Amino acid sequence: MAITLTVLGAGALPAPASASQDSDEWEFVCMINSTRLVHGRSILRVTPGLRTVARSWANTLRSLGYLAHNPNLSSTISNSVTGSWQGAGENVGYGYSVPSLFDAFMSSPSHRGNILSSDWEYIGVGVATGSPMWTSHEFLSSSASLSTVSDPYHSFVDVCGTNPFFVEIEWMADQDISNGYSDGSYRPMDVVTRQSMSAFMYRMAGSPAGTFPDPGFTDVQPGAPFRREIAWMASTGITTGYEDGTFRPGGQVSREAMSAFMYRLEDPPGGASYADPGFTDVSPNHFFAQEIAWMASAGITNGYADDTYRPGAPVSRQAMSAFMQRLSRL
Repeated sequence: MAITLTVLGAGALPAPASASQDSDEWEFVCMINSTRLVHGRSILRVTPGLRTVARSWANTLRSLGYLAHNPNLSSTISNSVTGSWQGAGENVGYGYSVPSLFDAFMSSPSHRGNILSSDWEYIGVGVATGSPMWTSHEFLSSSASLSTVSDPYHSFVDVCGTNPFFVEIEWMADQDISNGYSDGSYRPMDVVTRQSMSAFMYRMAGSPAGTFPDPGFTDVQPGAPFRREIAWMASTGITTGYEDGTFRPGGQVSREAMSAFMYRLEDPPGGASYADPGFTDVSPNHFFAQEIAWMASAGITNGYADDTYRPGAPVSRQAMSAFMQRLSRL
């Protein structure tokens, strides 16, 4: 059995202490897991016993007023978590906010090593609130399967409160428009695929019942993922596919294609015209000029600060969450 211990004091400027110890602890877990996913590591599961150990030591650190590692960590894990543990690590630190302290951990090679180690399977995070806050992170590998608890604050393991689209992505989960991936992730920076877009649009429309005729796309065979949603898209005229008879389900959704899908779903009055939004890269004769102008007039998009729309650019999953939420408000 091996233990890896690291200590850090973060010298960030003071900020108001968090009102919730519990939410701070889960924010740390989310930031750790989202970073692990980016680096190709598996996510860590929170096990109650290890969380209790971490909370107890964080409170001890606050009482001591200085950083130190838990000298009884090995015996505590054996007695109160599992006797089948194989390796453990501990990061301790203090700081004035979760993001600044996490950034400090990641800037420290030893702390970063624990955060990204492929050895660990479980984690327990404890926070003692105050100014500064004190925190202890316990990492564990075990030959026995341990009980785990779910995060009540984040719908996806890789979408933390610091994400600029956190509210919109949480809305996507609350509305059952997105269920994320089987590992609990949302993958916010990934590009939206055409098959995922079909699922988002279908669920936005209330998951219509009934059967839909086979649109005949040569690359969407029976049993293919999202075949029902793609058939619905075709039956409503939201998509016609490509001239070669394909749908290209794994293809990227561009911003101009998104504007067309949303325009057709909303089905605004025929013949209506919309004020030119003034995007410097969308001329009046652009193939999707009407749809993009509608997007701007409806407040679904504001374009970019340089007055461009970037019609051919792919749409990320986190940006799509914002567009979908705005569409729902019409």
